[in-house]
Amino acid sequence: MNRTSIRCATVLVALAIVIFVPACHRSTPLELRTPAQRVAVYNGILAESVHAATEAAIGLERSGVLTRAQVLQVLEYTERVANSSKAVAVIQQTPRDWSVLAPQIRTVLNAISPPGDLARWLSATPEEANELSASLDAIQSTVAILIREVSK
Repeated sequence: MNRTSIRCATVLVALAIVIFVPACHRSTPLELRTPAQRVAVYNGILAESVHAATEAAIGLERSGVLTRAQVLQVLEYTERVANSSKAVAVIQQTPRDWSVLAPQIRTVLNAISPPGDLARWLSATPEEANELSASLDAIQSTVAILIREVSK
């Protein structure tokens, strides 16, 4: 298992833990009580997912699985997501009420959408691209969770 696979697995495990921890009814130090706390954690997971997808895309280009054009498309998308993640972090540092911050964060997150043909060519790439596909799925899932959190 290479380093990128380990990072991808770590991101997916972290995402699963954060999703299922609130399902526990006992109060633990890991329990995130406010939407702002949950958004901060999910935003960290988003950043890790972006990093994993970027590393996977570059590795797949080096191994000849993906073309330069495909990798550039992934990198353009991950850069947009990374910039949005940074914007969410900056918004969260603003000393304002959550009712003011949440709509601002939602606006930033709603601007994130993968290129339309990304899914098409990923489904046509070799089995080795599954790692990249999983990383991109983790990005989209995390964005969806973040949008849900700021919409409450």
